[in-house]
Amino acid sequence: MSFSISFKESLFLILPLLFCSSAFAQEVNQLESIYIVDEFGVTSVEGDSVVEEIDEESLTQVQASSIDDILRLTPGATTTGGPRSSGEEIQIRGLGSKKLFMYIDGVKQNFSTDHSSMLALDPDNLKSVEIYKSTSAFSKGGSIGGGVVFTTKDASDYLAPGEKFGSTLKSAYTNSNREQLFSLKTYTRFDDSDLLFTVTKRNAQDAILGDRTTLENSSYDDMNFFTKFTTKTNSHDQLKVSFEQFRRNDTVPMNPTLNPPVSIGDLNGVNEITRRTYNLEYATNPKNNRYLNLHSTFYSTTQTLDKVRASDKQHDFRKIETSGGSLKNRVSINRMHGKDLSLDTGLELVQDTLSGERDGGELASYPGGKSSEQSAFTQVNIPVSKSIDIFPALRYQNYDLVSNNPSHAPKQATELSKKLGTSYKPFKFLAFTGTYSEGFNAPKIQDVYVDGLHHKGDGFFISDNFFTPNPELEHETSKMLEVGAKFEKNIFSKYDLLTLKANYYWNEAKNYIYFEKIEGDPFEGTNGTTKFVNIPEVSLKGREFGMDYLYDRVEFGLSYSRNRGTNKTLGLYLADMPADQYNYNFKYHLDEYGLVLGYLGINTLKQDRINRDTTERTDETPGYFIHNIFVTKSFIRGALKGFSVMTRVDNFTNRNYRKHGSNINEIGLDVKVGLSYKINHF
Repeated sequence: MSFSISFKESLFLILPLLFCSSAFAQEVNQLESIYIVDEFGVTSVEGDSVVEEIDEESLTQVQASSIDDILRLTPGATTTGGPRSSGEEIQIRGLGSKKLFMYIDGVKQNFSTDHSSMLALDPDNLKSVEIYKSTSAFSKGGSIGGGVVFTTKDASDYLAPGEKFGSTLKSAYTNSNREQLFSLKTYTRFDDSDLLFTVTKRNAQDAILGDRTTLENSSYDDMNFFTKFTTKTNSHDQLKVSFEQFRRNDTVPMNPTLNPPVSIGDLNGVNEITRRTYNLEYATNPKNNRYLNLHSTFYSTTQTLDKVRASDKQHDFRKIETSGGSLKNRVSINRMHGKDLSLDTGLELVQDTLSGERDGGELASYPGGKSSEQSAFTQVNIPVSKSIDIFPALRYQNYDLVSNNPSHAPKQATELSKKLGTSYKPFKFLAFTGTYSEGFNAPKIQDVYVDGLHHKGDGFFISDNFFTPNPELEHETSKMLEVGAKFEKNIFSKYDLLTLKANYYWNEAKNYIYFEKIEGDPFEGTNGTTKFVNIPEVSLKGREFGMDYLYDRVEFGLSYSRNRGTNKTLGLYLADMPADQYNYNFKYHLDEYGLVLGYLGINTLKQDRINRDTTERTDETPGYFIHNIFVTKSFIRGALKGFSVMTRVDNFTNRNYRKHGSNINEIGLDVKVGLSYKINHF
């Protein structure tokens, strides 16, 4: 099946299916409304954290082919690096992915390699995405400002009660880069176990930008295999075993966030990214045992990046092997004021092994070595009264770095982070939170030990540039204060719900790790240097406001985010902080027809807080307003029973714009068309 069709053809194909459907309108029941509640695992311990969740229904409507497609649904989180998905980097409140934690099903992700910051996963397998915006989530490590937790689907997410076996076929087409997606999912339930197997293939050509030019070297070809087995060994134990293999072949610049001329072969090449993950999760929660509510994860991941330069076929190879595990448990100590006085404890161990080669020799930008991190946390959840809870916590963290180069000394440090959170709920419809928490983030092997030639000069105007190791590089810490309020109440009837929320935060970071590049002077015979350095003091602060209103068929949302960052040591801006942004959401549900119609507007203001009198490359960014609409349709009866149709039009006014901190304009008018067919055999 091929979906290589034009924009007009796609509309003529889909719109009749969406609206000429009254024969199949009775008793519509959409799959995303069916959930199997997981009764196992530790109850969330971060009751005072700021967390935004993107659920399965929203992910389906987005038809995401990249992380950027997902993060546009929430304020304060985005990606930088431009429209090439191989170069996109997650950013939360102005902090990049190397300063945040990332987990997929409890597996920690430490896979940033040089300029490739893509998170290698298949968005089609995601069930939910949780975006943590502060350091108060002590059960997760390696952050001075939050992170992202991705959760994949189980077989039970595809099977309704009483169903035992089924398959889903899906095909989708994206107009802007002629991406074609094909996926097969097969799932079965037997006794107290279920099994899921998925295979997904994506193929995309060079993307079309907002000015209708073609973004050269932005094509890719993805293949993903994923399987997960879940079983209940008894009434209170659950075991999950999963395996995933992701592979991407693409033709992108050595630095995919830039757009060098195709004629410069030294800056362009062919790449292959692979990731293989084995994961085991075990949870137990005996009903009559208040001392045991345990969740454990053990995993092993290998990710490789092969690069072959176009000019001379120079071959670079990078590999990172990660193994780790975590244990978390909740003890219910007593009942106070109708709530549990509880103690949460946990530990996490992670080890990364890095290796890199260039044509069989050393690769300067990716030094070999080992990095290990150990951490343990404890948090007490104390109900002081019926309306007040407090959450004191401690987190101990230790890291060790060892280079394969014997001339580089090992590096080790420890840190004890503290937290005190509180929530006050004077009425059922009103809650206030306040949290002081400290963050910690260890430097990476590449940050400390990178050494050797970075890039050659031209022998006249540009000097050679060399990586310089920095054994004195310190780990990052932060002290964060956040206050928030949330109002949630039925206003006119029991069928409506108004939600208002506001958050303010202040984050003081110490030893902020920064990439410093100094150009040499060929006339004086000096070479340039590139190394990672610490900024002694950095200040970040911001605010977020949101309003959501639900009435019967209608959902409406409005949010605003503002973030500021200052290099206090030098009195400069953190120039890559995101622009102020308004998000507008609207959905209209026609359940009797199985239809959902929606709109997402993103209004980003001008960002001119940059350091014009320095050599920093960040330019100011004009404001922009992009509009996106979607329509989804599910059929449950008649000749089209089992079919679902998803259409989405992004940037339908074809606005030509660039994200702040990126060097390339974004994609213009983009039409996405998806068709899935679910077969339940019995």
